[in-house]
Amino acid sequence: MVNQKKQNFLFGSVILIASTLIVKIIGCFFKIPLQNLIGSVGMGYFSTSYALFNLVYALSVAGLPMAVAKMVASSSARHEYKNTRKILRISNISFLITGLLGSVLMAVFSRYYVDNFTSNPDAYWCTIMMAPSILFCCISSAYRGYYEGLQNMYPTAISQVIEAVIKLCVGYFAAWYIIKLGWEQYYQTGYIFGEIILNPNDAENTILKFASAAGIFGVTVSTFLGALYIWLIYIIKGDGISKSELEISKDAEPTIAIFRQLIKIAIPICLAAAVMNIASFIDTKTMVKRLALALNKDSKILISQYKNLIPSNLKLSQIPNFLYGAYSGMSVNIFNLIPSLTTAFSISILPVVTAAVTKKDNTALKQNMECVLRITNLICVPASLALVVLSKPILIALYGARANEATIAVFSLRLLGIAAIFVSLAMPINSMLQAVGKINTPAKLMITGVVFKLILNQYLISNPAINIKGAPIGTIVCYGIVVLGGLFVLLKTTKIKLNIKSVFIKPFIGSIICIATAYLSLELLNKINYLSNLKNGLVTLLISIIIAVIIYMISLLLMNAIEKTDILMLPGGKKFLKTLEKYRFLV
Repeated sequence: MVNQKKQNFLFGSVILIASTLIVKIIGCFFKIPLQNLIGSVGMGYFSTSYALFNLVYALSVAGLPMAVAKMVASSSARHEYKNTRKILRISNISFLITGLLGSVLMAVFSRYYVDNFTSNPDAYWCTIMMAPSILFCCISSAYRGYYEGLQNMYPTAISQVIEAVIKLCVGYFAAWYIIKLGWEQYYQTGYIFGEIILNPNDAENTILKFASAAGIFGVTVSTFLGALYIWLIYIIKGDGISKSELEISKDAEPTIAIFRQLIKIAIPICLAAAVMNIASFIDTKTMVKRLALALNKDSKILISQYKNLIPSNLKLSQIPNFLYGAYSGMSVNIFNLIPSLTTAFSISILPVVTAAVTKKDNTALKQNMECVLRITNLICVPASLALVVLSKPILIALYGARANEATIAVFSLRLLGIAAIFVSLAMPINSMLQAVGKINTPAKLMITGVVFKLILNQYLISNPAINIKGAPIGTIVCYGIVVLGGLFVLLKTTKIKLNIKSVFIKPFIGSIICIATAYLSLELLNKINYLSNLKNGLVTLLISIIIAVIIYMISLLLMNAIEKTDILMLPGGKKFLKTLEKYRFLV
């Protein structure tokens, strides 16, 4: 029976975190080599199209999967399985319509977007190539939300891994092939894909815009195959609801009632998601333009900060896109790894909290709230502080082929390390707010945060002395407002008093010990010339991280920073807990 198959949220989170780690590792094998292949100029085009995709996706469908998960969780908690199935049917139709509209809108307005909105016209082909992904993401999101509401995270996890593998294989190869073909055409004919080229610099710029589009093509293919997989899983394996459960279930609600409820829940969630994407969209819109303004104000001050780091053959008008590409392609890519891990908690906590609220089980509500916040801090705080302290060795190790651009990205990554703590906490807090009925609160907080971000971006990025470094400052302020405001409303609504020492203080102390260990280990290892020269310092970095993680786990166990309930909710938790108690790691 479905209810017997359900797992607690942490079990589901472990599945999603495992898949996320796999996806991110595969993603590193895609984006890092892609950055090294097409450079910051190409990644500028790539990131420009991604920003529009994220916004259109948020506006068209981002709230619907969580709305479906919430409705399915509530319906299945009441054993109303006919209603559960009907929610899926209605969401499939809704997602298909919104996906088609989203793809068409993105394709139709792509030229206006790149020409007038971002002043980055060479990103046009990237944007066009990305448009079909909206439809495919919408199709897969309907089934992901449905399975997540049933607390079955496997279909979501596996489909994400499939998408990552296809994106790596198709995207990178397509970009590499376009670069190869483009140079061959230039040297043989003086044309590249039908465009006449006057010199090698123009040839490189033309090739990069098409190579970036080829990389995006891999993304589109991956979303198609991800959607195909999860649809086939439902057709072949179903959802685990038995015939007997359907027979004893009461009749489903009217279609219009389910649709209204879906829209009622989805719109505020969608707005919150849209506003979160608007925050990054603001970066895309304002950065290139504000950097160009800073360059016009005083190019000497701006360029002097990056002595010998900006390529000498780069035109003055190309410098804003170059700096934006270094920021978005390097700093932001690494920064995004951390919040992506806690996304698993925000997905898996929503149906569990919804079920606890439906059953009025305050004990389970408090336990799950504390658990998700504590585990989020245990993961995101040390990882975020690592970006602050180890930003330079991380960037050089990963982007050694473009060391100058990596050096430009160092300071921004340090600031984004601070922001990562707030962004990581924002997602599970928003998810819990939506689960307890405060659906509008995340959107209101995000709007407030984005307003501050917009103001800071306008002022800071256009300052030649600050330029690109202004964007992460705005991100810190934006998500700081979201987290502090959201936590206040959540605790006030649920009337739950968190164990501050367990949830916040112990994870922070353990994180300080972890990062201090990593820094000291790296300093010592770098004195060994043989090791420090391997793979641009990647070997010494990995060894120091492994040492730090070991010390971190020991310190957490000695401080009793991990609760017994956390361990019991893990797969195989009972056996693991007995082992820890046997050796007196837990009391």
